[in-house]
Amino acid sequence: MKAFISYAHEDERYVERLRKHMAALEREGSVTSFYDRLITAGSLLDDTILAELDSAQLFLCVVSPDFIASGYCYDKELQHAFALQEAGNLQIVSVIVEPCEWLETPLSRFMVTPRDGMAVALWDNENMAFLNVISELRRITSDHGSKQPGNDSGAPVSSSPIASESPKYIAKRSFDEIDKIKFREQGYAEIFQYFERSCRELSQTSGLSATFRKLNEYSFTCTVMNESFGRGIAHITVRMGSSGAASFGDLSWSNQENAADGSSNGWCSIGHTDYSLYFEVHGGPLFGTSRKEQLSPDGVAKFLWDSLLEQAGISYA
Repeated sequence: MKAFISYAHEDERYVERLRKHMAALEREGSVTSFYDRLITAGSLLDDTILAELDSAQLFLCVVSPDFIASGYCYDKELQHAFALQEAGNLQIVSVIVEPCEWLETPLSRFMVTPRDGMAVALWDNENMAFLNVISELRRITSDHGSKQPGNDSGAPVSSSPIASESPKYIAKRSFDEIDKIKFREQGYAEIFQYFERSCRELSQTSGLSATFRKLNEYSFTCTVMNESFGRGIAHITVRMGSSGAASFGDLSWSNQENAADGSSNGWCSIGHTDYSLYFEVHGGPLFGTSRKEQLSPDGVAKFLWDSLLEQAGISYA
């Protein structure tokens, strides 16, 4: 498959990282990629870009506030891509690199990477985010290759130039209490795994240490310490709430080790759009504040972990 990469130049560092992660796919011959830095001097810019887009099967849009604000990327390249997609000649995949209102754009109808639309900039390790992107691209290219004329798989051959397994449409729906319970339990499990993994990673850094303990099926506690920063120690206890119980929200946390059940320094409630569920944070480093973002479980985990690191005087390299 030929991939056309559309991006705002402010996000060029993300594009370079994406292309490095795509190197294995390109060596295998599964995909080739084009972006505007490959245009040679003296070429007609607009004509070349549109010709390359017309010959592509995959449109990778690197989405950020700069992309959405770009007249050329959003109003020209993306609109042309929409027309090609409607004709069955192009598959659109978004790579969300910075937090932005992509859910309020037509891009919300198409496949989004990384997982849950969590922007690359919000991941602890950006390489893990791009690995998630590449895993999805590998699936797309594999599906495409197996359904082309001459394949040996016995699968039906698509009459379209691409073979997309992603839904073209998304329907509004209502969410009942069972949906919220499942979302809460899955969200807690992801936050649990995030902290367990992050503590292991932090402990491998000289001068830093962390402990992680599961208290019961619905709570865990974590401590991080910066040995070079005086009293650089911070604690957190995270709990999952329950329906109808006198608890602090669907998820809550206390800035103490093995904190008592009745204590809380912040909590999350579950909300929903017409299409999906999300967490909204109430409280934080300054108790009583509220974050209005619609956060995925990974987004909540990163918010809590980063707050814990800040209290201990730890940042990212």
